[in-house]
Amino acid sequence: MDCGKERKTVKKSKNGRMLLLLVLTLLATAIVLGGYLACKPAQLMDKRPNIVFISIDTLRADHLHCYGYPRKTSPNIDQLAADGARFERAVSPSPWTLPSHISMFTGQEVSVHNVRRSQNSLADHAVTFTELLQQNGYATFGIGSSPYLKKRYGYAQGFDVYDDELGQISYKKSHEAITAKKAVNKALRAIKERKNKRWFVFIHMWDVHYDYLPPAPYDRMFAGDYAGDFDMINWEKNRDFKVGMNPEDFRYVISQYDGEIAWVDSQIGLLVAKLKEWGLYENTVIVITSDHGEEFLDHGQKGHGHSLFDELIRVPIIVTGPGVPAGMTVDCPVGLIDLYPTFTELAEVEDSGYRGPGRSLFDRILQRSPCNPDREFYCETKFSNLDKLFNYKRGFEMMLEVNRFKFHKRVNKPLRELLFNIAEDPQEENDLTEADAERADEMRKRLLRHGRRNEKLRRERRLAKKMKLDKKTYNQLKQLGYIQ
Repeated sequence: MDCGKERKTVKKSKNGRMLLLLVLTLLATAIVLGGYLACKPAQLMDKRPNIVFISIDTLRADHLHCYGYPRKTSPNIDQLAADGARFERAVSPSPWTLPSHISMFTGQEVSVHNVRRSQNSLADHAVTFTELLQQNGYATFGIGSSPYLKKRYGYAQGFDVYDDELGQISYKKSHEAITAKKAVNKALRAIKERKNKRWFVFIHMWDVHYDYLPPAPYDRMFAGDYAGDFDMINWEKNRDFKVGMNPEDFRYVISQYDGEIAWVDSQIGLLVAKLKEWGLYENTVIVITSDHGEEFLDHGQKGHGHSLFDELIRVPIIVTGPGVPAGMTVDCPVGLIDLYPTFTELAEVEDSGYRGPGRSLFDRILQRSPCNPDREFYCETKFSNLDKLFNYKRGFEMMLEVNRFKFHKRVNKPLRELLFNIAEDPQEENDLTEADAERADEMRKRLLRHGRRNEKLRRERRLAKKMKLDKKTYNQLKQLGYIQ
């Protein structure tokens, strides 16, 4: 062999061998990368966020510290608000649980979806945002903790698993159930099982609903040195809670409501801590809200369902997660009907088919458009009652809010119309129907047009169906005061 010639041949082929080596290297890299991607959890390949949606039943916005309440009832919720966006004014479409939650899941006002009675449920053909998330690759899990959050009302649509075990409690214990910890534990198990997927988890939390019986130490957290004996059992029907009652007893009742908020807040803190521990927090959007508030003699009444004043229909909305600026306060009014388009946007549903009045909360978070002062927010209740403490006669009442003016209209005797400028009169104490008769007439006409439009949509869509209440649910709702 001619070594010189051999060396020359090697020299000539050096570039070719380098090219071959490069090709082999790239091929090997592609094989390794392909294997890695094949084994990589689908969640890590999907850039959409996980979603936790928490509805805290009966939570007034103005009893959260981050909404200006002097007591520190909500340190964990406050931190989420600091990490993300807090909506200063969010309007519920109904002051009681069932129709309000159905509006959240359908994005439709109550007079459109028509699930406004205990004997109504959502029709099978109605589309919930959870169905769209499920169809677009989300693993979906839901927890209902009250009789009105049972599967029978249509909530299971779109959920891989909908767990309503906590809502099945004996009717005799419906007032006294303590379920927040159980609900969070169920949610954490579901998240752990789905950690390699893109997931959506809904948690309904019941404990802030009466009776107010927070577990220790939350029962004494805000009670001070109270040494009285006011009975918190069956609070809804306790006529000792009334205008002119013992001030110390009144403050004690409020302390127990606030204790319930602090107790639920502590469980939300545990949920968030686990998300952080598991490395999921940074890519999880958390939305916290409520279905309605609660009245403590603000307008001489108690409980909920019976009026459309702000203590019942102003609820919190807090959103935190990727893409949400920290420490943001949104002053433009929004509604619970805005949750549907918000969740479908997060899930990147290209065309949800949604034709309701809701607008994604990210319009406000990202300031994609100016606040529309002419936007209408509609609310209604069939439980309207002007003397709930001593007379359970109910009627139908509607409310329309436009540009910080609220117009109430009760259509059953005793008839009633009210007009409030909530920007100047947030306690709704100064009725302007006579002093501002022109605006009252304008709002009256708006409400009429709004009602006619919704009636047309209701007839077209037929989103509700009748059902027969089983004995257990009937007894639960009767014990809770929803059925007389």
